[in-house]
Amino acid sequence: MISSGTMRCHKFSELGRFAPWLIVLGLMSLYVPVFIDFGARFWLNEEDSHSGLLLVGIIWAYYSDRAAFNATAEDRDFFFGALIITVGLIAYFIGRVTEFFQLQGLSLPVVVFGLTLSNGGWQNVRRFLLINGLLIFTVPLLGPLGDAVLVPLRLALTAAAADLVRHFGYFVGTNGVIVTIGYVNLNIAGACIGLRSMVSLFAIGMLFIYYFPLERKSLTFAFIVLLPFIGLLANYLRIVALILIAGTFGATVESGMHDIAAYLEVGVAVGLFFVLVNTLQRYAQVS
Repeated sequence: MISSGTMRCHKFSELGRFAPWLIVLGLMSLYVPVFIDFGARFWLNEEDSHSGLLLVGIIWAYYSDRAAFNATAEDRDFFFGALIITVGLIAYFIGRVTEFFQLQGLSLPVVVFGLTLSNGGWQNVRRFLLINGLLIFTVPLLGPLGDAVLVPLRLALTAAAADLVRHFGYFVGTNGVIVTIGYVNLNIAGACIGLRSMVSLFAIGMLFIYYFPLERKSLTFAFIVLLPFIGLLANYLRIVALILIAGTFGATVESGMHDIAAYLEVGVAVGLFFVLVNTLQRYAQVS
């Protein structure tokens, strides 16, 4: 009798050890098809190309801090977490049946929030609050109407980029967001400097803070305030680079580099994040 009870307890503990991986498998079975749809419809377009990179960074953040999922939750937290998961799954089902892709994507942070609460209670909710929230930014919510808000900014950056390229000895003309260099006409579209690109770079900056936290809250606040300017600078450098490529190598090479530049822009932005962090830390040491 005693040995039998011990055996049942042992089997239950073995099941508990594999429970997190069963949850991961369940999430993958639900959301990998969603990510494939997002990739085909949105993420492969340069307007939303940053979102896929953001998702990879978020997944790595969960994996790096996976030990926190061994925490325990109170019965009340487990109940409310299960309720939130149910709401998220209902939203997923409705979005899947109606092919409402954004609703499918938005159900993921809801489900993950419920899993966090039911697994580790409010302590884990606070621990993963940032990266849980960043999941929202992987969903392509903003359309062309959002980019239209930044038309004046596109005009200003286009003119500024053309002025800088002229200093390299190129003859550059502009007509609105159309840049003429040699025999090549470039359209500085909303993807080059749009609201979706800005929001994605802001979210990547917030993920950067998660990986490389600053020592003081005041420095973190300053970093967050300056994030939009970093996004603008990265977009500006991208435009300058594309104009220079078009003027030097022609339209064919520029067209091939256009989509690649969207990913290189993220690398440039991350480099600028490091520069900004070092600058803020040095300023804090001096003051």
